[in-house]
Amino acid sequence: MGFSLVAGMVLVFLLLGYLIYALLHAEKF
Repeated sequence: MGFSLVAGMVLVFLLLGYLIYALLHAEKF
């Protein structure tokens, strides 16, 4: 039960980190 919750949180943090990275480094976006 707890594993799926942790996995979901990890996925959300990875997506947020990717979005922040894209926003910071997308000068031509």
